[in-house]
Amino acid sequence: MGGQIVDATIVSAPKPRMSEMEKVDVKVGKSADDFWPDRPFR
Repeated sequence: MGGQIVDATIVSAPKPRMSEMEKVDVKVGKSADDFWPDRPFR
């Protein structure tokens, strides 16, 4: 069986950014689970 490529458009995606407070937390040594408990894959 074969397939077809219908659309191979490349689009830009938003880049996730950390807030200043999150950057400070990382420098202090907190893990992502500490300030994103409901978003483990961020």
